[in-house]
Amino acid sequence: MTRPTDKLRGLFLAMIMVLSVMGGSIAFAGTAAAANTVTSGAGNSGDIAGNTAIDPASVTEGSNIDNHIIRFTVTDVQTDGDSDTVNVTVANEIAQEGLSVNGVSAEFANNDNQVSISSSAELVDGPDGDGVDDTIQFGIQPDDGVRDIEFQVDVTTNAPSVTSTTNYGISASFVDSGGDDIASTTFTQLEVVDTANGGYLSGRVSDTQNDDVANAIVRATGGGVTASTRTNADGEYTLRVPVGTYDITVERRGYTTATANDNEVDQGQTTTANLVIEQLPTEYRLDVTVDNGNKTANIASEGTANATVTVEQRPRGSTDAWLPAGDQDVTLELTNNDILDPNSTTVTTDSNGDATVEFQAENIGNTNVTASTEANDGTPYSTSNSEEATVSVYGVGEITGDVVNEDDDELAAGQATVSLYRLGTNNVVATSEIGQGGSYVFTNVPSGFEYRMVATTDGGLSGSAVTENPIDAGNTTTNDIVVTGAEPSPPNGGNSVVDQFDTNGEAGIQPGEAQDAIAALNNNQIDPSGAQAVIAALNS
Repeated sequence: MTRPTDKLRGLFLAMIMVLSVMGGSIAFAGTAAAANTVTSGAGNSGDIAGNTAIDPASVTEGSNIDNHIIRFTVTDVQTDGDSDTVNVTVANEIAQEGLSVNGVSAEFANNDNQVSISSSAELVDGPDGDGVDDTIQFGIQPDDGVRDIEFQVDVTTNAPSVTSTTNYGISASFVDSGGDDIASTTFTQLEVVDTANGGYLSGRVSDTQNDDVANAIVRATGGGVTASTRTNADGEYTLRVPVGTYDITVERRGYTTATANDNEVDQGQTTTANLVIEQLPTEYRLDVTVDNGNKTANIASEGTANATVTVEQRPRGSTDAWLPAGDQDVTLELTNNDILDPNSTTVTTDSNGDATVEFQAENIGNTNVTASTEANDGTPYSTSNSEEATVSVYGVGEITGDVVNEDDDELAAGQATVSLYRLGTNNVVATSEIGQGGSYVFTNVPSGFEYRMVATTDGGLSGSAVTENPIDAGNTTTNDIVVTGAEPSPPNGGNSVVDQFDTNGEAGIQPGEAQDAIAALNNNQIDPSGAQAVIAALNS
């Protein structure tokens, strides 16, 4: 079982491995300390030195540490553009309390240019293969000659309970895609301090309106020890710490930072420290999409379209990551109000920062869908340019006609398929199999365009026709298609053979009429398929 120390160690070792395999060394910024040396199979070596590898390096049991930082430098890296793997392993005791990765970064030491992270960090089962995800694994892809590389790994940890102050090792390993690997080596440790003989820091965090501030990070430092927790729904916190004097810092995204210094804690006693933080102005960015995330949508007249606005927020003027803005009121508007009719113009975002409005098409034309919102201090924010979406509403018409041969004989039902193209393109808009009398029809055809219709018979013959003008909305355009050389199946017009012998005009062929058809067959006046059509009509 790997101990918490081993996790941090893994992080450092990963860097060591980069160094050792590539002929460089790893060093931490700050005061130098005794260093581990790792030697690869090729005889290259690197070492890790420094006392600021972990920040904070000593925490109280039960502490929740956001942004637990590990930093190190790998010197003289032989960068070849290949992707190498870094593994940082912590102790199972820490991993099982809840470990997460906030991010990893790497940059060249002398110019701050970023080194490519070829695969994002993820938690995996470590080298012990015990089923516990205790290892942070990620890939780097440096490509710039022999360089020094600085690394930073940002994790969130939860310190386990201990019966006495305990050190947990942190180890790392490095897998070089083009060289020697470095085995897992412990390079640093995290101290977890027993607080059984200590006291308590307790209090409430509120804003300038005396409202409770939940989920704020409360961190107390003193005597080289750090304790950290988050406020509950009522803004309250409690920290158990060793006897000593502590400085308290409160942070929450979107608020100012507050501190309370020199808080003395005696054994078995509780020291109260209430802190007030001020909410910062918020800035927003909005983006509108239509119909499943698209920036444009084309809908038929009397059709509908759904527009979704996504709202993100962060403290105004900061470079913090954008986060979803839930429960935010948003107004959606159109640049052309005659085109669409919304079911609502004011909506509230969900927890993902999204809200959706349905629009009913009213008239033919184009319009942009825009969105706007206000910050808590009244500052407006709205979409512009690429943040907006466009909806085009088109009218529809109908194209119909018959498919015939050069003698104007109508082809039989199913004998040909008609494909519809917008004139000047090779993209099929729709297809239609011809029906009785060679007829075809296309409905809901976007108006305002010219079209080409191509009929192809089951024998491979084809013919085409083009609409004379752009089709009009609500109207029907008729265009017959001539397929030269096509014989109606059955010959002589198929059903026209049946009509030829249905002399009394009754529905269907009568026995005497069928006999006439047989006589015509014997006299070579019709072919067998024509006679079969007559007999089939008789049996029907």
